[in-house]
Amino acid sequence: MNYFVIKVIHIISASWLIGYLALNIFLTELLTEKAIKILDIVSLIALLLQPITGLAIIAIKPYNPMALWVIGSMVAYAILCCLWFSLLFFQYRSFFLLSKTQNSEISTQLLNYRKCRIYLISTCLLILIILYYFMTSRP
Repeated sequence: MNYFVIKVIHIISASWLIGYLALNIFLTELLTEKAIKILDIVSLIALLLQPITGLAIIAIKPYNPMALWVIGSMVAYAILCCLWFSLLFFQYRSFFLLSKTQNSEISTQLLNYRKCRIYLISTCLLILIILYYFMTSRP
């Protein structure tokens, strides 16, 4: 593949991840569990494509792999992946609790899960901003 195709795939998968976070913030409660699973699968594919295309771009262009922006991007991306999988865990755990009968204990757990999701989403957005800083500050 040439540089342009790899870069387009890299940008589209990054845009998908940002869009998925926005969707998760505002519309998760409105979507069905099946729709969320499909979106999660596509997001996981985008999550896998990001480092592959990023490393391919570094290999094609004469970038120094030990440059601050490359190392910073990789570290930020690793943190983002950990947060992302935690977010998916809380999301599926919430769906599991919603499928059970409603009682006060489950409502308290759902409220705690929602707080954790909000924390994880806001932290993911912060890490994405840092990641985009590294990507745009490259030479």
